[in-house]
Amino acid sequence: MILLVLAVLGGIPCRAQSANEYFDEGSGPQACTAQNHQPNWASPLVTSTGRLINGVRDDTFFEEGVSGGGSVTEYGGMKGVTFIVPHYHNFGIRIGLPSYIVHHDSSAANGFDDIPVRLKYRLRSRNQCGGNYVLTLFFNGSGALSRSGAGRGHGSYGPTVAFGKGWRPFDVQSTLGATIPVGSVDSATGTFVGLNSALQYRAGKGFWPEVEVNSTWWLNGKNRTKKQTFLTPGLVKKISIRNRATLTLGAGVQIAATHYHAYNHKVILSARMPF
Repeated sequence: MILLVLAVLGGIPCRAQSANEYFDEGSGPQACTAQNHQPNWASPLVTSTGRLINGVRDDTFFEEGVSGGGSVTEYGGMKGVTFIVPHYHNFGIRIGLPSYIVHHDSSAANGFDDIPVRLKYRLRSRNQCGGNYVLTLFFNGSGALSRSGAGRGHGSYGPTVAFGKGWRPFDVQSTLGATIPVGSVDSATGTFVGLNSALQYRAGKGFWPEVEVNSTWWLNGKNRTKKQTFLTPGLVKKISIRNRATLTLGAGVQIAATHYHAYNHKVILSARMPF
């Protein structure tokens, strides 16, 4: 990770590019200004991008081999609306919508998950012509809808650092952050640290194949000292609609790679629309 952050000091030659290559996610004037100063990579399926984007995102998850038995379908993926703060090109906000969770073959409660909010501050970034990197700070928070529903039953907060570096058609995007529960740290979820990294390749015709490594460590709570890691192969496709407007679709599968895991595998479907 340290090497990746240091690598932002490097640069690469830039070939001639069309204007649309800089505006393929986020189509308004504010997005155009902000995206002139950052890479134009695709947002990974699991790893949060450090780029600033105007758009709407909706994910659906299908989990199999869930701990305790059964399977789970999650509609929404706690995604929602992301926008760049007007007149402040380095600030972004994501207001998430609560996912609706359905437990199959299980006595666990169905219902809505928590409401997430994310604040972004982009520290440094350069587009493909100036270094092809981004370094961003997040502050994540969530509020519980109900103590007896499908969510965690309590709010949470935590800082995250996101960084990425590109080398011509390749890029690596990573995040490292903590999630801290509001109230007792010995709650069901406890405090945990997440490290996510995505390696992408920009193929022809708007295709972005990727492989992600998604890891979680619990510091306290019922899962104290446990760790889980998933390998996530996936594919993201950007579809040009008109002018700078695009539709981005993605699909992938998380596969458990450690002895402990909350589920055996998860199918991820994602759809994003800029505005």
